[in-house]
Amino acid sequence: KKSTHCYYRNMLKISYIVPFYNGQDSILNSLNSIYDIGLPEEEFEVIVVDDRSPISAESAIENFVSQHSNIRVVRHNVNKRQGGAKNTGIRLAKGQYIAFADQDDTILADNANQALVFALNNDVDMLACQYDILKEDGQVRHAGISKGDGLIVTGKEFCENYFMTGYNLAPWANLYKREFLLRINHPYEENVVMEDSDWIAWHWIHAERVGIFNKPIYTWIMNPSSITHSMHYINRADWVKYGYRKVRDAEIYRP
Repeated sequence: KKSTHCYYRNMLKISYIVPFYNGQDSILNSLNSIYDIGLPEEEFEVIVVDDRSPISAESAIENFVSQHSNIRVVRHNVNKRQGGAKNTGIRLAKGQYIAFADQDDTILADNANQALVFALNNDVDMLACQYDILKEDGQVRHAGISKGDGLIVTGKEFCENYFMTGYNLAPWANLYKREFLLRINHPYEENVVMEDSDWIAWHWIHAERVGIFNKPIYTWIMNPSSITHSMHYINRADWVKYGYRKVRDAEIYRP
C-alpha cells in the first residue's frame, strides 16, 4: 500500500472534495473521472468526506485508496449533510484551487484540465464553467454560461451580467481559489438541504476576479434517488430555514 504522505503539498494545484453517503455503487466512476484529468498525483489531491455513512467510504473504496498516494478518506462522527462535508473538505484542502464532485457524477477530464490551467494562469478567485446534464433517458443537455468566454470580471459585474441570467448555483460548475475561500470565511450552513445557492452567491458577490470558461467541465447525472430529486427528504423545517437564508442574504445584493 502506498503512503498517503508521499506527495508534496506545496505543489498541489487543486483539491477535489467528494462528499460521501451510501455512494458505494457510483463513487468509483466519479473518482476515476478525476484521475482521468491526467495530472501527476503530486499536483492534486482527493478528499473523500464520509458523512457518517452506514456503509463507510473507507470500505467502499479500499482498493482504490491502496493504488493512489494522493487520496484520503475522513469520516464524520455525526451526520452533517452535504454542507458539513464540504466544510470539512475545505478545511483540509491544500491545493491552490478547490473543486467539488458529487459521488454519483463525473468530471469531463480534458475540459476540466483546461479550466484549471485558465484559473492558474489568470489568478482568479472563482471560475464559472459550463456543465452537462445526463438525463435518465440517456440524453445529454448542455447548460451554464454561454457568453463572455475568457473574460475576467469583478464579482459585482458577474452578478449583474451573468448571475441573474439563469446561471446554475451548483458548486461543481466552478473552481474556487482556496486562499479566497479562507479569506472570505463564509462556511456552508450544516444540517440543511439546498445549502449551495446562498453559499455560492455570497462568494460571487465578494470575488474580485471572476473568470468565465465556456466549456463543460462536469456531468451532472440525473439520479432519481439523490436528495435533489427526492423531495420527501426535505421537510417543512428545511424549507423554512432555506427561506430565512434567502431573506437574510438578499441584503448583500441591494445597490
